Amino acid sequence: MRHRVVGIDLGTTYSAVAAWDHDEDQAEILLNREEGGQPTTPSVVAFDPAPGTVSVGWAAKRSLAVLPQHAVTEIKRELGEWFSERSLERYGAKDRFTTDDPVQVRFAGDWRRPQEISALILTRMKEVAEAELAEEIRDAVITVPAYFLEIQRKATEQAARLAGLWPRRLVEEPTAAAICYGVDRYEEERRAYLVYDLGGGTFDVSVIQFEEGEFRVIATSGDHHLGGSDFDDAIVEWAIKELADQHGLQVADDERIKPQLKYHAEQAKFRLSAAQRTTLVLPELRPDAPPVLTLTRERFEDLIDVDVQRSLRKVEDAIRQAAAKGVGRDQLDAVLLVGGSTKIPKVKRTLVEYFGRGEDFIKLDLDPAAVVARGAAILARTFGPSDGPFDPRRQPQGSGGEGEPLPIEPITAHSLGTGLEDGTCHRLIHRGMAIPVSHTDRNCTNAVATDTVVLGIYQGEGHYYRENTLIGRLVLDGLEWGKHYFHLTYSLDESGLLSVRAEDANSGRSWDATIDHPTLVEGPEAMLTLYERIQQLYRAGRQPPEGPRWSR
Repeated sequence: MRHRVVGIDLGTTYSAVAAWDHDEDQAEILLNREEGGQPTTPSVVAFDPAPGTVSVGWAAKRSLAVLPQHAVTEIKRELGEWFSERSLERYGAKDRFTTDDPVQVRFAGDWRRPQEISALILTRMKEVAEAELAEEIRDAVITVPAYFLEIQRKATEQAARLAGLWPRRLVEEPTAAAICYGVDRYEEERRAYLVYDLGGGTFDVSVIQFEEGEFRVIATSGDHHLGGSDFDDAIVEWAIKELADQHGLQVADDERIKPQLKYHAEQAKFRLSAAQRTTLVLPELRPDAPPVLTLTRERFEDLIDVDVQRSLRKVEDAIRQAAAKGVGRDQLDAVLLVGGSTKIPKVKRTLVEYFGRGEDFIKLDLDPAAVVARGAAILARTFGPSDGPFDPRRQPQGSGGEGEPLPIEPITAHSLGTGLEDGTCHRLIHRGMAIPVSHTDRNCTNAVATDTVVLGIYQGEGHYYRENTLIGRLVLDGLEWGKHYFHLTYSLDESGLLSVRAEDANSGRSWDATIDHPTLVEGPEAMLTLYERIQQLYRAGRQPPEGPRWSR
């Protein structure tokens, strides 16, 4: 029997879902049977305008070759983000939006937030789990990059609710991987591991201690715009130049061709993990005489060296943080490789050279593409399935899970604070603090007389608040005219989600912040309406899945 609260690794390029098997006493990946039992599902969505249907996963990925303009890839990178010049160009949004707007992508005839596209991916993962378990799934533990900002975590939580899932907890991907390693390799002595997590679109590095099943995050760093997708982009840029030099084909400015080139680049990257050279055959460019390009592993490694070196700078950052907490570089017991991109030979070889402690120090014992989802499923078994029916506006209610809650002590990846009138950022929660955490500042006051105070809430390490990310505002209204003194409390829960509360020291009146960031869906009724639209979009034109059904 398998547990009905699942673990989902929502990846930039591929996603996976896992569940705890009570009979086998282990977490197992739930296979995508519609594609012959694949352990992962591409994080790609596509819309076919002729029948008006949405596809997610392998079918959507195949459509990149024929309908690239109707497909969306790597949307995880855009969660909680504002448009940049690059993303405006990529999504064809220059005529409608500017860099002052939150990212939206054109899909199925409408402009949609990244969490709406992510919800379609999560709905597919939910469907995969339901097909395997033959039961309705309403609950999941979902993984996020350790270096995600609070807004990105909140957007992930919203994506889960739009998919019909209560996110029982968000857990950092390196921590989920360490949980899987820790359960599979139970050790009584205290161990310290550096988790090097290089996925398709994000990179995380964490130093984690565990002993007898207890997990403590010591340090974390990362870059949520670094991963295997950047390696694919490097091959694409190489291919564009080679096509011009060798075949006289000018495709640098053709946005329709780039997704097709990227599909071939990814396949070439996979092959070069085992072979010394490979070819890219490109019939989309010239069907009667397809151009052929030859790429060697040596040239590929040259192309990605700058990105691999970027990852080492984040490793060094995490090591410095850990050393400040008493866990030095020489006290690490091993490096655990996580994420599909760590299968690239250059990655392990670079880490062996960097640490200088032999190949055995760099561990690739478990499947790096499955370890995060399995770790999430181990954590998910401690939650009981919720009672239905599902409603995105309410909190889950149900019985307890199996076994004792896992003793996990995560930390904050970024500081949180309030913008002051002198332009500085007053931090209440500092980077590296263990969470959950709550901190109160009892010395807040407005500088000039007023009847309304607006507090900006920021995340980041900059001295001035404009150097950080604005994640919300707290409006204190209805005050008597004058100066006021406040008690301001910042709290982070175990999922890294923020709540802010202010109390007027004179009257005792209190206010709770609503993190109404422009990238987020505002209010429970708006969530319900959008949930219904997303589910209708996903189901349109789809055949009901085969197999046992359940009562909803």
